[in-house]
Amino acid sequence: MLKRPSDPAGELARVKLDLARWKRSSAVRDAFRRGWRGGYALGRKDERDGVTIRERKPGFAGHPQVGIYGIDVDEGLAPLLSVLWRLGLETQYSCQGHPEEFVPHHPNSWAASAQIFFTDAEKGLKFIRKSMELLEPHARFHEGGFQMQVADGIDTHVPRGDVRFAPTLIAPLIDAWTEFERQLAERDRADGPVEA
Repeated sequence: MLKRPSDPAGELARVKLDLARWKRSSAVRDAFRRGWRGGYALGRKDERDGVTIRERKPGFAGHPQVGIYGIDVDEGLAPLLSVLWRLGLETQYSCQGHPEEFVPHHPNSWAASAQIFFTDAEKGLKFIRKSMELLEPHARFHEGGFQMQVADGIDTHVPRGDVRFAPTLIAPLIDAWTEFERQLAERDRADGPVEA
C-alpha cells in the first residue's frame, strides 16, 4: 500500500523542483541538440534525394474495397487476409499501404506501409515469424522488413498486434501463404491436421 505524504503541498513542490532541474540539465539539452541535428540532417538528405513525405488526411485511404465473408477489405490485401483467416489468424484492421510513398529503411515511411492489425499480439508475431520463414533467407528483410507494435485489447485483456511491412511484400506474401495453405491441406489429407 502506498503511503500518503504527510505534507502533500511540500511533496508537490519537491516534484516540481526536480522536474525543473531535469529540464535544465545538460543531458536534456544535449539530447535535444542531437535530436534536432539528426532530424535536420535527415530532412536535408531527403531534400537532396527528392523524398517527399505527404501528410495524410484523416479518413479512409481510398483503396478499392472487396468483400470477404461479408467484410470489406482493401483489394490488394484480400487474398492474403482470406488465407490468414482460414488458418485462424484473426485480424481487425488492415491497409494495403501506399507503395508510391514508401521508401525502404526510411523512418518516416512506416505511415505508408501495409498494415494488418491482429486481434492477438501473439498471432501477429506468429504471422511475422512464419512470413520470414516462408519468404526464405534472401527476402526476409526486403524493403525494410516487418515492424510490430502492441496495443491494448478492445473489451479484453489480450493485447493486439499492429504489424507493418513494405507494400511491395504483399504479392510475395500472398504467394507464400497460399502455397503454405495448400501444403497444409495436402498434409491434412495424408496425416491428419497440422498446426500453422
